[in-house]
Amino acid sequence: MTWVDSNARVRYVPRVDDDSKREHASCAPSGRLHTGARNGHLRAEDVAVETLLGRSVIEFRGRAFGEYLADATVLVTGAGGSVGRELCARLTRLRPRELVLVDQAEASLIGLARSLRDEMAFANIVPVLLDIRSRARTADAFERYRPNVVFHAAAYKHVPLLEAFPVEGVATNILGTKSIVDAARRVDVGHFVLFSTDKAVDPTNILGQTKAVAEWIVAVAGREAAHGGYASVRLGNIVDSAGSILPIFRQQVASGGPVTVTHPKATRYLMTAAEAAGLAIVAGELADSDDVFWLDSGPPVRVVELVRRLASAVERDVGIDFVGLRAGERLHEHPFASGAEVAGTPCEHVWRSTVHHVDPAWLARWLALLALHVSRASAAGVRGALAEIQWAAEHEVDEATAVLAR
Repeated sequence: MTWVDSNARVRYVPRVDDDSKREHASCAPSGRLHTGARNGHLRAEDVAVETLLGRSVIEFRGRAFGEYLADATVLVTGAGGSVGRELCARLTRLRPRELVLVDQAEASLIGLARSLRDEMAFANIVPVLLDIRSRARTADAFERYRPNVVFHAAAYKHVPLLEAFPVEGVATNILGTKSIVDAARRVDVGHFVLFSTDKAVDPTNILGQTKAVAEWIVAVAGREAAHGGYASVRLGNIVDSAGSILPIFRQQVASGGPVTVTHPKATRYLMTAAEAAGLAIVAGELADSDDVFWLDSGPPVRVVELVRRLASAVERDVGIDFVGLRAGERLHEHPFASGAEVAGTPCEHVWRSTVHHVDPAWLARWLALLALHVSRASAAGVRGALAEIQWAAEHEVDEATAVLAR
């Protein structure tokens, strides 16, 4: 099978180990000099994200949506990750009483705590080394620090890796989320924000399926909470984050190519960690009970166009190899399911949608089934249950009870 991109004169080539079978295309330089160029050329790592996205980065300025954080104890899971670090830095400017940093990665946790103390001059920090999959440890941390606000960013997010390790995906993204949500409800958290993904819309891969179920967990908790707002925030791909495509593209362009792209027609919604952090803070203010929010990250960007912009900015001719979609990947993503009710909010860059309503008892039975497969380390069981739960939700069928009874 072959696709041809007439603009780049690139032929799709299935993955091969023999470099002689690789085909190339030239990303022609624009001939235009860019601000900050050294000796007439930018380095790949110095090209601004705005240049690559083809739009201005959205800035959330002022405290219009952050008053609820003043004098609050705020807990952030996955604090050491790309979005978590940016979020924590922004939170320190909004006068919380205390910032509780939760992560299972020791080095990331220590580095973040030091950075917030030294660079942000914020002293009220509590680093907590914690695996959120431990319900007892999670409950103990929440009882000890009793947060008013929770931002839940801890998750596994790499699509092909989760296809290979679905048990870990369910254990962290679903059962870990349930652990955090249950602990939050026990201490009556007032604002809860889950970081989700556009891959949760009509999910076809493990990441999307686990995040869709996580959204249901948060929505059920929000509807049952006596007060306070629970919300899920759907994000596109975070550019320049650890493990994302842009750092790889920068390195490949800097070394002269070739640049590996999955498919000539592949598109992604792209945003910065700063935009994601700003959205999370807005969502915490706007959340009612079971909302899903989406940030205006501009139109989806063709991945190959991202490479062209990068090559043009550094004025380099770079070969492109189209290597095919990886396991679990789709050509395109969407922020909302077809037919979803979408409305604007007081923040012009944020849209609100409703999440699929599920019965709490029905969800509890499916979660018990998933937990059973995780305890047995059954990848096949996890995959099957995730597929079944999506189908059952759409058709309002309960198959989990019969399976658990066996």
